Amino acid sequence: MKRLLILCAGLFLAVSAHAQMTAEDYEGMTPRQFRLYKFDRNWEDFPKFEVRAGYSGIPVMDLLNFGVIMDHDILPPDFGSRLDQIYQPKEGSTYMTGNFLAEFSWHMRKRFTLTGALFVNGIYSSLIDPDINEAIGHDRGVSLTFIPQARFYWANGERFRLYSSVGLGVNYATFRGDASLLPTIQLNPIGVTAGRKVFFFAEYNWGFTTFGGQAGIGYRF
Repeated sequence: MKRLLILCAGLFLAVSAHAQMTAEDYEGMTPRQFRLYKFDRNWEDFPKFEVRAGYSGIPVMDLLNFGVIMDHDILPPDFGSRLDQIYQPKEGSTYMTGNFLAEFSWHMRKRFTLTGALFVNGIYSSLIDPDINEAIGHDRGVSLTFIPQARFYWANGERFRLYSSVGLGVNYATFRGDASLLPTIQLNPIGVTAGRKVFFFAEYNWGFTTFGGQAGIGYRF
């Protein structure tokens, strides 16, 4: 029991001495030195991993590959006048859910984070009966895009962080019996996070995967 009390007293004195030394260091700092100290301390406290979930803007590549702005009601010349071809169902306009995002990040260095992002976009259209001009069926597809990204943080505060990122990945999509496998590039000129462990994020994106705004929620650990 006596040894335990001595050990506790020693720990208390050590912690007190450290706190006193830290306070003295603060007093000896100029305002600029104090800001630099806080800046470095924020990087030291940066969590190693984070996960994100969000929703992004226009799915550019999917619109280029599968987007339809008018019904397919013009028949090829070799169809002739066969009634079974004239009255076959037409493909209606195509709709998309937009890209849902799931992301895992590894903070490797002081300003550098490596991320893996998965985008999922649902594709949907109707089959139209030209005789009654009503939908008689549906076509459904999906687009999956995986993009590793390099993220560079150029401002890091206690609750707000600013960054940019660039990524190169691959897109796989299938719709109406067609499938595609294509490379894709994504650039985020500016992004911001607000919060500590639980945070909100918003980005502005340029790229083939998505173009426009992107926002969501994340967790650091």
